Amino acid sequence: MNTGELLKTAILFIVFNRQETTRKVFEAIRQIRPSRLYIASDGPRETVEGEMEKVQAVRAYIKEHVDWDCEVKTRFQDKNLGCGRAVSGAISWFFEHEESGIILEDDCLPSQSFFRYAEKALAKYKDQENIYGITGDYRAPVNPAIANKTSLISFPLIWGWASWRRVWEKYDREMKNWSGSIDDIPALKDAPEDTKRYFQRAFHKTAIGEINTWDYQLSYQMLMNNAKFISPNTNLVSNIGFGEDSTHLVTFDPTYSALPAHEVEVDLDGLVDNGYDQWLCAHAFNRKSITTRAYNKLYRLVLRK
Repeated sequence: MNTGELLKTAILFIVFNRQETTRKVFEAIRQIRPSRLYIASDGPRETVEGEMEKVQAVRAYIKEHVDWDCEVKTRFQDKNLGCGRAVSGAISWFFEHEESGIILEDDCLPSQSFFRYAEKALAKYKDQENIYGITGDYRAPVNPAIANKTSLISFPLIWGWASWRRVWEKYDREMKNWSGSIDDIPALKDAPEDTKRYFQRAFHKTAIGEINTWDYQLSYQMLMNNAKFISPNTNLVSNIGFGEDSTHLVTFDPTYSALPAHEVEVDLDGLVDNGYDQWLCAHAFNRKSITTRAYNKLYRLVLRK
């Protein structure tokens, strides 16, 4: 669906050591031809044999294959910062230069429709303070009657998303304002008990540093401010990253691995209530999700032996 026009919106592409998935996502970026591309890469882990070569190969591949008129900026770390610091630091760097933009990790493969949808939604909602971002990630069953419409959701789905500097300026990786109790978050007052327990555990472990991540902090920020994400009603981004090197995958159910990313002309005129929040509480943010995350951690440890 390349219209021949350069994408005016800047893209942050966060990569690491996976050349196969990186190439697929980069090819989608290459097709849409953004006018500005930011590439961020964490440094290799000293404890992982051969990782330096993998990281360097990924960086070189991208730089060598930008073959359109594009301003490229890079943030390549020499030492490994880990998921939490590396990704949040990359996003902070991105928004130091851009008022808004699209953010893709190396395992989030978007359709071409995603880029134009995100660009239009960034423009439409730029001054609405309660809108924190735009996602392309839709995991629920599709209702054909509203498949090209958008909805509001209460959670930041970050498998292919877009946002603004005004949102990221409020981000606090250390969660210094966390009271220790989910009861202090009004947005979760009517949530199912399983969802409350899920976030109680997630926020507590993130705040004390047991979970090395960056996205739970964004969830906390959104829920505390009763903010929303714009969501399509058809999936526009496929997560292709479940596997041995999926170091940045924190909350993941393999049920949603590689869901097809569709080409859809998304209609931004008017929002529909499709019950996606309730679906996410029932299928993504509950006790099963905690068990799944533990399984994924064990799975990766077994693979690396």
